[in-house]
Amino acid sequence: MPDSVSWLPPAGKGDVEAALRRLVENWLAGWIVAPPALRVQPRNRAEMKAQQWQGVPGAMLGSHAHDLVQLGRDVCGGHGLPDHPADREILHAMGSKVFDDLASTLGSLCDGTSGDPISLQRSLPDGELFTVASGAGGWSLGLALAPAALIAVRKAVAGTGRRADLATRRAAIAPQVARLGCHLGHARLSAGEVAMLAAGDVIVFDCQIGATLTLTVEGHACASGKVKIVQSGEGAKVAIAERANLVRKVG
Repeated sequence: MPDSVSWLPPAGKGDVEAALRRLVENWLAGWIVAPPALRVQPRNRAEMKAQQWQGVPGAMLGSHAHDLVQLGRDVCGGHGLPDHPADREILHAMGSKVFDDLASTLGSLCDGTSGDPISLQRSLPDGELFTVASGAGGWSLGLALAPAALIAVRKAVAGTGRRADLATRRAAIAPQVARLGCHLGHARLSAGEVAMLAAGDVIVFDCQIGATLTLTVEGHACASGKVKIVQSGEGAKVAIAERANLVRKVG
């Protein structure tokens, strides 16, 4: 790609930063319902060490693990506790999906093909360096872009560049595993009473079988539903009799 294009004027002061901000804003809009305001700043090499970099030659993204967790939290509408191990695993996975998608988008702009980023490295790559950060705080991503990549970004925001199709949040979170629970009630027993339990003993819970039961995801109550006893050839089973109404949704 040539360093200049006839219809694209030379970049003025702040033009590159504005183009990067618009590109990332358009990308985030496919993942986050209300994307945060962004700050784009040029950086020197001393400020960008210790990040892990991913992308194609000439267009690389850098991040730390905590940035991906906070980015994933934004994608999930601000829900989730970064300090909780199970939540952190899910948030990091979501942030990584979004990060990979941006790396793929930049790669498609630069070489005309889309797909998985082809390079992963810990050393700082060549190119002009920038950071794109959430104006609300929480995460910051590094960008290392060659001159040809900067031109491709400016063309993209001018409406002529090639754009990659963005995945949906629902498809991205679908493979993530969460612990689902159904609470049938509670019983108060001493350690001695528990130790003496034997096959056939009956434990009386503090609720009736017709009561509304609580469903949990990762230990947090998220829905409720009625149950009933179902007789089968193998004996009695407990089944949900009414559809649960989810209080919180993702996607």
